[in-house]
Amino acid sequence: MTFLKLLICPRQSKYSFLWMVFMLLGSVATQAQSVVKSLPSGVTTITPNQIVCYDVAFASPDKGANHNYTNITIVDVLDPRFEYVNSTGANNFNNGSFSGGTITWTAPTLADGATGSFQVCVRLKNGAAANGDNIPNQVTFKESGTTTATSGTPTIAVTGILPNAI
Repeated sequence: MTFLKLLICPRQSKYSFLWMVFMLLGSVATQAQSVVKSLPSGVTTITPNQIVCYDVAFASPDKGANHNYTNITIVDVLDPRFEYVNSTGANNFNNGSFSGGTITWTAPTLADGATGSFQVCVRLKNGAAANGDNIPNQVTFKESGTTTATSGTPTIAVTGILPNAI
């Protein structure tokens, strides 16, 4: 519509032209970082004291011109019903530091087009959940403190809890 107005009334405003350029540039698809958190194939339930390891995969798009991503963090806030067991690192990332229920993987730089994966293992705390509870978990990808991607939210169902004897 702005483009048509500009053609019909060329003296309308310099801002119409800038808006048209912005809209055209904004419509070009841009690649973004991605992060995916998933459970191993076939794992849908967890019982008290059972350990399960989530897979976390990430990708940074190739922006060309030797672009590197800087100050990268991937953050996983664990549900309080989980106990942290361990985690692994990948590429430039450390093995993940755990503090206050949050695992943070950091990398000072990440190369253009880099991909990788790591795992985080958790244990369901005894007495922390009821049968049928669904526990969600997701991660975020940040560049220089700004969230640029968030994973889907895989859930795991709690089973195997015996009712209290009367």
